[in-house]
Amino acid sequence: MKFLKKKETESTHIVETAQRLAVCYPNVAFKVIRDGKNVLDLPVHGDLNERLRGLFPKSITSGVRSISVPGAFGLSGVIGSPEDARGSTRHYYLFVNGRIVKDRVMMSAIQSGCGHLLSKGKHPFAVLSLSLPSQAVDVNVHPAKTEVRFADSRQIFRLIARTVESVLMRKQSDLESLAASVNAGAVSGLQIKRLV
Repeated sequence: MKFLKKKETESTHIVETAQRLAVCYPNVAFKVIRDGKNVLDLPVHGDLNERLRGLFPKSITSGVRSISVPGAFGLSGVIGSPEDARGSTRHYYLFVNGRIVKDRVMMSAIQSGCGHLLSKGKHPFAVLSLSLPSQAVDVNVHPAKTEVRFADSRQIFRLIARTVESVLMRKQSDLESLAASVNAGAVSGLQIKRLV
């Protein structure tokens, strides 16, 4: 008990964690009650965009663009408009194989994908869910399991950066080409090692 912070701080952490889980799992209902009051009450939603509209103000969700790269090295989620970017990474919702993570490679790739569209020191709203074979990622890096180590972080960086760039530039042909490359086992000349 001596490691716990003030009641308000701990309950804020609980609500933030529930929100992050709710973003990752729109098909699950979430309810958080604090001191007898509903702080968070989210029904099951059909898709991610519906869940985001239930969680965040329109100013955040109105300009988001969907991301979808199917395959063994799959990427899904949304990226916010660079014009609506904020001064912190607080609105980065990152998941690897359904696990909440804080990963510098993924964050840097988002920034790189936004490129010159993003003002210095600004960060877009981003929800990215990366699906990988379990051998391609080590989740035992941090006791809280919030940090990961990729077997090939350069490939992950390129996958995310190029996907974000294609989505923001609305280059559907690039996105289809990237999805085909990932499924074929190559991203920008790099071979994705199938470890399964």
